[in-house]
Amino acid sequence: MARISGRPIFLILGLLILLSVTYAMVFVANDYRDVSAKFDSELALAALEVRNVTDDYFRRHEEIFKVISESECVLAKRTETCNQFFSRLIHRFPSVTNFSAVNADGDFFASGKSFDEKSQSSVKELPFFRELAAGKPRYVMNPHIGSIGGVKVTGMASPLRSSLGEFAGMIGISMKLEEIESLWRGVFDQQRHQLVILDRGGIVIAATPSFEHMVGKEASSAGNLDRIMKSQAEKLLQIDAEEYRFRLAVSETSAWRIVALGPYRLPYLEYLQTSPWVAGLSLPFAIVVLASIVLMLRERRYVERLVQSETEVRRYSTGLEQAVTERTRELSVEIEERKRAETALQESEARYRNIISTTSEGFWLIGADNLTIYANDALCQMLEYSRQEMLGRSPLAFVDEENKGIFRTQFAKRPITSQRTFEIELQAKSGKTLSTNFNSTNLTDSSGKVSGAFAFVSDISDRKRAEEHLRQAQKMEAVGQLTGGVAHDFNNLLAIIMGHADLLSRLEGVQGMQEKRTIEFILKASRRGAELTQRLLAFSRKQFLDPKVLDLGDMLPEMIEMLGRTLGETIEIRLAAADDLWSCEADPGQLENAVLNLAINARDAMPEGGRLTIETANVELDDHGAGQRELEPGPYVMLAVSDSGSGIAAVQLKRVFEPFFTTKEVGRGSGLGLSMVYGFARQSGGHATIYSEVGQGTTVRLYLPRSDAALAPEAAGPRVTKTETYEETVLVVEDDDDVRDLTVALLEALGYSVLAAGDGRAALDILEGNRGVDLLLTDVILPGGMLGPELAERAADQGIKVLYMSGYAENAIHHQGRLDKDVTLLPKPFDMASLSQKLREVLE
Repeated sequence: MARISGRPIFLILGLLILLSVTYAMVFVANDYRDVSAKFDSELALAALEVRNVTDDYFRRHEEIFKVISESECVLAKRTETCNQFFSRLIHRFPSVTNFSAVNADGDFFASGKSFDEKSQSSVKELPFFRELAAGKPRYVMNPHIGSIGGVKVTGMASPLRSSLGEFAGMIGISMKLEEIESLWRGVFDQQRHQLVILDRGGIVIAATPSFEHMVGKEASSAGNLDRIMKSQAEKLLQIDAEEYRFRLAVSETSAWRIVALGPYRLPYLEYLQTSPWVAGLSLPFAIVVLASIVLMLRERRYVERLVQSETEVRRYSTGLEQAVTERTRELSVEIEERKRAETALQESEARYRNIISTTSEGFWLIGADNLTIYANDALCQMLEYSRQEMLGRSPLAFVDEENKGIFRTQFAKRPITSQRTFEIELQAKSGKTLSTNFNSTNLTDSSGKVSGAFAFVSDISDRKRAEEHLRQAQKMEAVGQLTGGVAHDFNNLLAIIMGHADLLSRLEGVQGMQEKRTIEFILKASRRGAELTQRLLAFSRKQFLDPKVLDLGDMLPEMIEMLGRTLGETIEIRLAAADDLWSCEADPGQLENAVLNLAINARDAMPEGGRLTIETANVELDDHGAGQRELEPGPYVMLAVSDSGSGIAAVQLKRVFEPFFTTKEVGRGSGLGLSMVYGFARQSGGHATIYSEVGQGTTVRLYLPRSDAALAPEAAGPRVTKTETYEETVLVVEDDDDVRDLTVALLEALGYSVLAAGDGRAALDILEGNRGVDLLLTDVILPGGMLGPELAERAADQGIKVLYMSGYAENAIHHQGRLDKDVTLLPKPFDMASLSQKLREVLE
């Protein structure tokens, strides 16, 4: 009987082992690739999260640039006004250390805080200024020690454009670095990977705790980070004798590099924790197959072959048993490691779920069909819906028709751009409108196809309201400049009309009743015009004030009696005065006018009668409270006037302080009452606010600065107007020919000898050639290069007394409407009696 060869058996056995090994290798390769890809994705997402936080921070400040660049004082490059404006903004934004402005030549023309002019005289040759001038839309400064305050700061600069779109300078914001560092730390604390942030020069500006020793170093001396600055193609770094995988993201706003790093060995260890234990079964499988073949052959072999086979099996069985035992032990270890890996993965997923669910920002997960898959608690609270109510609904269900177009446009951009940041108004369940910032990022499947998106949603309603408040303040500033200029010219015209009518009334030939009545109508209309311009000047904060230290506790009870007669019996007046009320500083006459205006407005809002309440209180405004009212922090006396009338609609409430705006019927109000109150409060160093609800009434609050000075003495009684003639010589200096001729005529009618000049130089020639001048009557603003104060100084050197006249509060003789010491002013328009009285005050 022929022997059966053992060669085919070994071939079959080898083939089975080869198949098992091949199967294991394929399984392992696929599994390791998945673990490695997941690890790299985590690194990329970590870097992107820091990048998004960084870009969102700088983009939030870009809205401030837009408001500043549109402000009237910046467009006109008025240094003093801009400095005050920037100073107020610094109080409103605590993280900002300074706002500044530079003209097209690179020279500073405004700053919220003072700086060293020698070191900051020009930025024309600095790189960021040249880039902005060349058309760059923004420039973010690398972190540095600020020249103001000596703290570590970053900053942004944005170009100013003229009406033709030409480069006209730049606006700069300096911001404390600690604010964005706190945002970075919030991301660092939630990451298991290492993160390093480098500025454009390769300096490490922030890092997770393990790499904090690198902060402040250049990339070349911080591990091998300089390779990142040279190439983005590399994926491995050698740092401190350990090799790291890394992924890089670059900030769109600042061009800073964010590097996420993880140990090179970590994916391999994670692979071992998730290795294919099924591959380990291939060896026992091969053993079983081999045993089956041996059993089949045993029946067909000769007894001696059987004996030989048994001997061979016995010889190899010991080795096989040891191999099986060893592999079983290995499988047990791998299974245990796999369980630990699954536990770690579950903990990681729970950690990320916790981050998403507890973050203060809304998180919105949207599928490929644009329907909601998940919404975190913050988003649900923001929109006032439960998570169950939001699931399966499109974002279009949470906006009005106008904003649906914004969403549809952004949906259409998905195939083009993976990340989109935009602003949109969302509608809460209660109907409340929320201004939000929507930062959306695409999700893709393994083939690269967009499978959905996730978005971080921030409620920026408070910021939008602050910006609107800022725009309204700038609008009021611009209107004030316009109305002040109109009032100045109108006062000159009124002076001519009133003065000539006064002269006409004193002519001997005017005897008839009709002529006198006509003249009286002219004078009456002129005085009403003067009152109108006075209100315009009050709103524009250019009226002349005579502030005194006042005790409202003593002043208001006297006003209550006068208001009772003015308002009538249908209005109940209540006074709620605070105990130990502080003294304040204000012009008593203008304060009475303000209270009277508010009381009359209250009466008109209560045609059927009602209650008027006047309340006083001491208030101490902190940085936040003062910033909301555009005031310096400190002590103020609050005066509130409230009524129980019809109230004012919200849409109208925003405009009530604007001149000529009124909610009354045509012919029942000029629209200047509240604007005068507002201007008076602001010019007095305080502020005015208004609160109203339809059907509930209105409250206007005045905040006046506290004064620790002694109370003003009781004012003397009114002077008796003198109209007799005098013999002194008066030099009149006025550039307006008509006003000058009128003033000369009035003085001559009073008996004065009069000399006249049209500018300062001509007046100086008269003074030098005529030693008999007793008084200089001069306008403040004069042509020819010599102003009224300069001329007055030359006249005072000769012992000549000085009286100014003006229809406008120029800075040359006052500060914030308060006359300089030893200055006497005759406001335009004036008649003969007021002119005579002021002349005698100065001469006597």
